[in-house]
Amino acid sequence: MVLHMLLGCLLVCYGVLLCWYRHAWRQLKPYLPAAEKCPGTSITVIIPARNEALTIGACLQCVVEQHYPAHLLQVLVMDDDSTDDTAGVVTAFSKNYPFVQCVPV
Repeated sequence: MVLHMLLGCLLVCYGVLLCWYRHAWRQLKPYLPAAEKCPGTSITVIIPARNEALTIGACLQCVVEQHYPAHLLQVLVMDDDSTDDTAGVVTAFSKNYPFVQCVPV
């Protein structure tokens, strides 16, 4: 009987704790980085590709949608002798995003 009361008390305390955590989580303000906290490191993303004409566009779109300054980002697609239009897709993509380059290997 005492064990059941103790377990019930612990269960109620756990429920109250979860409710408090949920309330505190909702009170948090969204994080917005200050201007002085902008990254200063340049990044190069290397994407190996061979016959990826159907998927390389979506891959590149995901990379350029990252929240990183475009002037610090370089994307190199290493085209390993593709027989499809992988290079053409990357070249067309690079017209809108000049930091994306296709490098034949």
